[in-house]
Amino acid sequence: MTKRIHFNFSVFILSISLFLLVFLLPNQTPNKSVNLFVPDIEESVLDRAENSQARRDHFFRLTRNPVTNSIPDNIRTLELAYAKSLENSFNYKSNTLQEEIEIIEAGPNDVGGRTRGLGVDSRNSNIILAGGASGGMWKTTDGGQNWVQTSDLGQNLGVTSLVQDPTNLDTWYYATGEFSGGSSRARGGGGTLYGSGLFISTDNGDNWAQIQATADEDVSFNSEFDFISRV
Repeated sequence: MTKRIHFNFSVFILSISLFLLVFLLPNQTPNKSVNLFVPDIEESVLDRAENSQARRDHFFRLTRNPVTNSIPDNIRTLELAYAKSLENSFNYKSNTLQEEIEIIEAGPNDVGGRTRGLGVDSRNSNIILAGGASGGMWKTTDGGQNWVQTSDLGQNLGVTSLVQDPTNLDTWYYATGEFSGGSSRARGGGGTLYGSGLFISTDNGDNWAQIQATADEDVSFNSEFDFISRV
């Protein structure tokens, strides 16, 4: 009988203890907000990619035709034509400076930018063609001592690849369009430079013309000739 009383008393004490733990102690905990310190974390690659896409979307909204919700296919051609018309219509006489200003290049002029296209004429090693990632085509006939730009400023200057035709050595091709890695990425841009297809030279790199079958003058990815990495 005594053992049973002791057992019941022990169960009673245990029940009281559990009640205190479950119902009373949580109410005794002060209700204080906890301020967590979150260190600055470098922007992830995904965040940068999303920001790059947002910039492209913003540019699209600025340049699109609101009626068709698309960028005209010949927008680049129209842009260049408009720029030339401004130059022709500008009244230089009314804006002539009182004194002529002579400008002399300070240099250095023997330092190139990022070059993705480079070719040496198989008949003459002193003739070298070079294509800049954003500077167009250049040519030297004296082994690199002097360079002349051979591509027109109105053409796409984003050269990505260059090749000499082995069956006709006066013929060269250069490709355009770089999906990522462009210099604008280092300044917060997306690094994308839309191409305009392939260009051809039939006079050993002195002049260039766009191959019309590959022409793509808009600034949206809708053609297999927007980005060409190798020819």
